[in-house]
Amino acid sequence: DMLGVSTDYSNTGPEVDLAAPGGDVSADADNDGNPDGILQETLNSSNQWNFFFFEGTSMATPHVSGAFAALMANGASALEAELFILSTADDLGTAGFDSDYGNGEIRIQDAIDAYLSSLPSSSLDSLSAGDLVITEFMADPSQVSDWKGEWIEVYNTTATDLNLNGLVFSGTGDLGFTVTSDVTILAMDYALFAVNPSPGANGGIYGVDYEYDYINLKLYNADSMDISYNGTTFDSISWDATYPLNAGEALGTRSLSASSNDAFTDWCSSSTSYGLGDFGTPGTANDCGSIVSVTDLSTGDLVISEIMADPFLVFDFRGEWFEVYNNTADTVNLNGLIVASAGQSGFTLASDILIQSSGYAVFASRDDSSNGNISVVNYDYNYIDLKLYNTNSITLSNPSTTIDSVSYDAILFPLVSGRSIELSSLDAADNDSPIYWNTATSAYGDGDFGTPGSDNDFHGNPPLALTTLGIGDLIISEIMLNPTQTSQWRGEWFEIYNNSGNAINLNGLIVSSAGQAGFTLSSDLSIGAGEYIIFANRTQSSINGGITIVDSAYSYGDVKLYHSDSLTIGSTTTSTIDQVVYNTSWAQEAGKSMSLSILDSTSNDDSSSWCAAGSTYGDGDFGTPSSANDSCP
Repeated sequence: DMLGVSTDYSNTGPEVDLAAPGGDVSADADNDGNPDGILQETLNSSNQWNFFFFEGTSMATPHVSGAFAALMANGASALEAELFILSTADDLGTAGFDSDYGNGEIRIQDAIDAYLSSLPSSSLDSLSAGDLVITEFMADPSQVSDWKGEWIEVYNTTATDLNLNGLVFSGTGDLGFTVTSDVTILAMDYALFAVNPSPGANGGIYGVDYEYDYINLKLYNADSMDISYNGTTFDSISWDATYPLNAGEALGTRSLSASSNDAFTDWCSSSTSYGLGDFGTPGTANDCGSIVSVTDLSTGDLVISEIMADPFLVFDFRGEWFEVYNNTADTVNLNGLIVASAGQSGFTLASDILIQSSGYAVFASRDDSSNGNISVVNYDYNYIDLKLYNTNSITLSNPSTTIDSVSYDAILFPLVSGRSIELSSLDAADNDSPIYWNTATSAYGDGDFGTPGSDNDFHGNPPLALTTLGIGDLIISEIMLNPTQTSQWRGEWFEIYNNSGNAINLNGLIVSSAGQAGFTLSSDLSIGAGEYIIFANRTQSSINGGITIVDSAYSYGDVKLYHSDSLTIGSTTTSTIDQVVYNTSWAQEAGKSMSLSILDSTSNDDSSSWCAAGSTYGDGDFGTPSSANDSCP
């Protein structure tokens, strides 16, 4: 009532939280000639509006609801409104909380003042360009659709906590959005804006500070965005295909500076996973790392990983390209990279081109749709300076170091018109050997085959080193020791089968025969799992009896295959991978190879597992060089 004490109609008990004026129309404690009720505008009996004095809990309740409304109109949440109303109430009755007055009588203005004083002291009005910076964004999530998983990160470069209420986000061709509630961003900290605040729907992002409508701001792979308030633009960025924007990877800055992030060299794609498996650091420091100059690179730091020497759907001068892989743990700026090719002038990069750790850069003779529609070209060079013939070389270097070099031809390398050759082992030493190169199987653009700017097609694991093999992983499967269509010193050969289950590089294979020097293979030679390799005296089919494919030629002076002899293959780690010891009681017929019927290193010790070949080859001798053996009768 007027005296600040509870009335006879007041509610009491432990459930009471607050007290508010309810009035007493039976008294006039202030002697003003009016009853001490609560003045309220309402309709009279004549249905006319007027002011009247009333009393009761129906008068006290609007005071409390009005206090909540006033606080929420100033930006407080319902929970914050309750907290500040309770904490600023004027204590009545027994000190502290009691069952008559609860926490005390409400003080609306005190509650509003306390709430407003709790907000960051600085507002957007006090900021200048660069005080807020766009530091990271997800334009193309892969674990959820764009309209669920896009997000933007903003950094506060000032030393003061800020309230972002009123901040305006704009994008090319979009309506943009304005922050319409209080969002506190701490000094030198981040705020996160997302199209969906729920980690269960947005790909696993936690700590979203503000939800915006995807319809109003969509982040494309080539786009722009800025943040502003009341005519002041704090930061503005634009990006395109030259930026390292990959599906499922957020773009983040290195510098946290509104001036530095205008350059694409300031941006990187994240390598830190979150939630369901996309990559980014929403709300925390970015993971870009440093940028290394190409002049600081050593041999093997860059690897030539793919070459399109002969496009089919466009002319060579439009569609040739090659790809480079970054084998370092840092982002590399390729500015200054020297690219050379045999007998040609080559070129030197004179602009910033970033290639991230374990990332690719595509160099092409054209950077438009006429190149066969390569999706991303990082650098276009003049075809006059570099032509990728079917027999050629490419060398990458800086002024002091050859970083990588590849020499290739159409004989040993799997060059096919309309298809790139792709490296299966991303290593600058391995790409010197044709066994690590394969023909592309994935189509791009207009329909030629290759994977420019992305991981190469999987062609099985790269060949294992011979030193990893054990007994029986290679099997001597066929022996021609007595050809009739040509002389022995031209027509002898033997075949090896790969029983290991993996592709093998036979470089280092030691071959010996009883009482002879034998030989060691000193060049790369790949044999696929379940495949055959032919070793012969001569490679020319015109003189070797008509064998069309000889994988490796050896000297007849080192290995002669007598009627009673042995043949052993091994390595420096496994001296005997397989051995066959045979004599004249075995299946030896002039002009026919001895053919193993059971491809097993134990079975080939038994003469009953061998028979004379029944299929002819070449000039008319019998055998199945490089293919499955005949079944023994």
